Amino acid sequence: NVPGGQYIDYLYFSIETLSTAGYGDMHPQTHYGHFIAAVELFTGIFSMSLMTGLIFARFSRPSARLLFADNPVISNHEGERTLMIR
Repeated sequence: NVPGGQYIDYLYFSIETLSTAGYGDMHPQTHYGHFIAAVELFTGIFSMSLMTGLIFARFSRPSARLLFADNPVISNHEGERTLMIR
């Protein structure tokens, strides 16, 4: 599917395939157009992965909801030794 058989065309084809751009009939016709498209594809993939990582890091932070008592007491309550925390 790559016309001309130049290795740079194979590189552009692999970049477009790995990024799932799926141009169909509308695709860059020049090396300059392919280069710009490749830069945009890598920038898009990088920015999406960066945003995904930042969002995951934000929402996956552990939050402690346990407060520790200053004065725990061990005493008898209803006939059993019990740890009492206020």
